Amino acid sequence: MTDKNNKFAHLPPDNIPEVARAELEGYRDALDKFDRELVELMGKRFEVVHKVGILKSKHGIPTIQPIRAQAVIDRAADRAPENGLAPYFMRAIYEAIIDYAHDLEKEIVKDHD
Repeated sequence: MTDKNNKFAHLPPDNIPEVARAELEGYRDALDKFDRELVELMGKRFEVVHKVGILKSKHGIPTIQPIRAQAVIDRAADRAPENGLAPYFMRAIYEAIIDYAHDLEKEIVKDHD
């Protein structure tokens, strides 16, 4: 990663006491695994979004379905507390996911017209 893409480049390097290093590495390994899984799941999610975009294009369905989009965002926010997460955090993530899905669907519709 280049410095221009690293928002933490301006910070000093990690100064980790040796006594905590192994435990911290174990936690980081677990986080890295979850990050890989999240990216993989997003890839799978957007494979389905691609199929939805093709279907919408084929049948002249508008790419943005505001009631559906809001329901997805609300459902994620409602599930947040039971998973130890703040609803505002899940709303922000799902708004980004939905925005990206809409962008992809618009590209698919444009390419299939």
